[in-house]
Amino acid sequence: MLASDKIHQFSKFTNQNIDLIVLNSSITELSNVDCIVNCTGPCFEHYGGVSKAITEAAGPKILKEYKNYNSQFGELEAGIVHDTHAFNLNQYKYILHVVTPKHKTYLEMIYSNLFTKCFNELNLESIAVPLIGTGLARRAINDCVNSLIESIRYLKNLTKNIKIYIVNNNPDQIKECLEILKNFLNPEINDNDKDKLDECPICLDNVSDAKKLNKCGHIFCKSCIDKSFNVKQVCPLCNMVYGVNEGNQPNGTMNIKILNLTLPGYDKSVNTIEISYLFPSGVQQANHPNPGQRYHGTQRVAYLPNDNDGKKVLGLLQKAFEKKLLFTIGQSRTTNRNNVVTWNDIHHKTSIDGGPANFGYPDNSYIQRVLAELADKGIQ
Repeated sequence: MLASDKIHQFSKFTNQNIDLIVLNSSITELSNVDCIVNCTGPCFEHYGGVSKAITEAAGPKILKEYKNYNSQFGELEAGIVHDTHAFNLNQYKYILHVVTPKHKTYLEMIYSNLFTKCFNELNLESIAVPLIGTGLARRAINDCVNSLIESIRYLKNLTKNIKIYIVNNNPDQIKECLEILKNFLNPEINDNDKDKLDECPICLDNVSDAKKLNKCGHIFCKSCIDKSFNVKQVCPLCNMVYGVNEGNQPNGTMNIKILNLTLPGYDKSVNTIEISYLFPSGVQQANHPNPGQRYHGTQRVAYLPNDNDGKKVLGLLQKAFEKKLLFTIGQSRTTNRNNVVTWNDIHHKTSIDGGPANFGYPDNSYIQRVLAELADKGIQ
């Protein structure tokens, strides 16, 4: 059992039956936890950090498991959760293996997929997760914690009490993690905030008529933050979005039709929404990267289930399209061409099938992810 000063518990997370517990410990030395998470590479590389610690503690049989998986299925794909026995770490029921993402956009998807695997598919009651990517990949703590929080917020249909342990053995990272969580879970100004009221981060003077932002918890002079929001409705410290800003998407069209087919992973009674985007080529304006230069247009198709969740996402996508937030002009990630119309960080399913690796279905966590991405841009 860990010393009490290494355990930090947050109960009743977002009014759900979830206990969120932060532990200053090695992930291989826990007790009363059903499964742990191994952050690895496509071939289960384990050069350092969490992956090395888990692999060494689990023993030689897990190396054979890695080899068997790669021989049978090839590389472990991004977003896929592979569960194995815990081998020598027999205080756990399972080890869940995921590839550490190269981009922070995929962090929330990975946490969501881990929770789906643990609580729904394996019917477990507790999971220990690291701050994914903060080791060798050097991901920012803020990115990891915010992604984890968002994935927890969208946990649905929980019929039991569950426990989520955030585990890290770096005291400085634990301290930063706790600060982010406390700000998120306790947005009201209270006695614990008094030491933050000395200086406003905007005017660098004593805080006057303090205003605490309800999402990130940062505190400013009311007049300072109100003026800042008149320019851009984001927190000046962490860039948390608090309003809908208009983007620089060029002129185009968004058309909707219903297809008489069912997406993989959905009931046969649910047909499919097809979204068609069309952007003709044109000349960049003052709010684009290279005003006066021509840009290449594009035509894109995306798919949603025609159920309540899909219709909700569709409505929000239409709102985001009106606010010019879905596309931008820049460099294509697929062709590397510059001055082209490209996606603007709100992910779409551009294939009917093929799973997450091919931008298709089935993908149990997609709806939750795209809702969170829209919310990040103020579309709710």
